[in-house]
Amino acid sequence: MAMFSRRALQRAINESLPYADRSKRSEWAKVLNSPTSLKYIPTEWELVILQSLAALGNLTHEPTLGGETKPDIQFESPNLTFVADVATISDRGLHDRNPIRALEDELRKRWQSSGIIAGGFAFHAGTRHYSARGSKPPVVVPPVSEFSSLIFNDRFDQFVHEVKASPTEQRQLAIAWAASSVITITYVPERKFVWCSGYTSYTVPTVRDRNPLYLAIKDKGDQLKRCGYTGLKGVIICDGGAHVLRNMSSSFSYSVRDVVFHALKRHTSVDFVIIVSLRGRSSQTIKQDVRSELFVREETDWMNPLNAVASLMVEELPTVMQSPDNARNELSHWIGKEKQRTHIRGLSLTAGRNGVGEIRMSTQTLLEVLGGRLSAKKLNEAYSHNKREGLFEHQLRRGTVIEAARVEKKTEDDSDEIIFTFGLPDPSVAPFTIPDEE
Repeated sequence: MAMFSRRALQRAINESLPYADRSKRSEWAKVLNSPTSLKYIPTEWELVILQSLAALGNLTHEPTLGGETKPDIQFESPNLTFVADVATISDRGLHDRNPIRALEDELRKRWQSSGIIAGGFAFHAGTRHYSARGSKPPVVVPPVSEFSSLIFNDRFDQFVHEVKASPTEQRQLAIAWAASSVITITYVPERKFVWCSGYTSYTVPTVRDRNPLYLAIKDKGDQLKRCGYTGLKGVIICDGGAHVLRNMSSSFSYSVRDVVFHALKRHTSVDFVIIVSLRGRSSQTIKQDVRSELFVREETDWMNPLNAVASLMVEELPTVMQSPDNARNELSHWIGKEKQRTHIRGLSLTAGRNGVGEIRMSTQTLLEVLGGRLSAKKLNEAYSHNKREGLFEHQLRRGTVIEAARVEKKTEDDSDEIIFTFGLPDPSVAPFTIPDEE
C-alpha cells in the first residue's frame, strides 16, 4: 500500500481506456510496479486526478493543440472548458539537504553494535540560524558523506565508552558541526531504542519564489505557454508531502495563498491554480482527508463553475490510505525485501453472548498464515486477549467453535475482511457442564 490502495490504482488504470492509449497505460503500470521509482507518488496522483475529472466531463489526456508541448488534461463540460497540467510537490529536495532519517539510521546501527543494553539514544538537530522572510532554509544536518568526520568520530567513541562505564547515568554529547548548527545526542537509561527528539524546521517557506509550490507553477506555466491553447489554462497541484501547502502566513514565512498569488502575478500563462492538499483524518487512523482550494488571478464568469468542478473532483477521489511521507517511508523500507513482506492487518473483536462473539481479520493476513508466510505465533503476538493469549487461542480455551464465516468486500482497501462468528462453548471441545435448574 502506498497513498492509494492497489485496487483503486488498478481501477484507475482500467477506467483510463477512453482517454489514454495503451502505451501511456503501460507506462503508468510500469511505474507502479517499481516502488523505488521517484515517479511513484506523482503517478498515483496523476492517475486518480484523471479518473476523477473523467467522471465529471469529457476528458482528453495529453491532447495535441498545435504547440510544442502537450498539457496533461483537456476538460470539457457544458459550461466549462480548460486545459491543465498536474504537478505533485514535496519537500524531498529539502530532506535530501537535511538527511535526518539517514542520521537516525546510522545512530541506530552504532547503538546496536555498541553493546549498550541499559538505555538508548535520543538526538536533536538544531540551529541558531534566524529564519525570516527572505532568508534561505537552514541546514541542520551535515551531508551523509561527512557523518564519520563530524559526528561519529573519536569524541563519539569516547562518549559511548563513558556510557558503557556508567549505564545508569544520563549523559549528553553536543556536536557543533557548523557555525550555527548543533547536534545533541543524549543517552537515556531504560529507554532501549534510538529516536529523534526534534529538529529545527527547514521546510517553512521563507522565500515566495524559492519553494516547491512556486517552482511547480513556474515550470508548468512555461509548458502551458507553449502548448498552443489560447483558452483557460491552469495547474493542479497535488500534495506529495510539502509543508508549504499547510503553512500559515506569519511575520517570517509565507502561506500557500501568498505563494500562489505571487506566482499568478508573475506567470500570466496560468489563469488558475487548484491546490489538492491532505490533512490527517483523526488520531485513530492514518487515512487522510483531501481538501481543494481554487486560486484565480481575477474573478470571472468561469470561476464558480471551475470551483464546483474542483470540489466534485475531490469527492470522486478514492480514499487516501496514508500520508505521502508515510507512503514514501514504507516503499523505501521494503526495497529488496518484497518477497519477505507480510501484512498483519486490522484484526478486531466484538463481544457476543458469552465472551467474544465475532472476530474480523484481513483475508490477506489469513491467507499468509495458511500459506506459511506469516507464523501463527506472530499473529497471536500481534493480537492478544487482555495481552496474555492470542484471540484464537482464547476461543479454543473457552471451548467455542466457529459457527459461521463470511467475507466482507472492501473496495477501497487492498484486503477484504473475513468475519468469524462464535457461539456458546461447544461440548465437542469444551468441558462437560451441568445446566442450570429451571
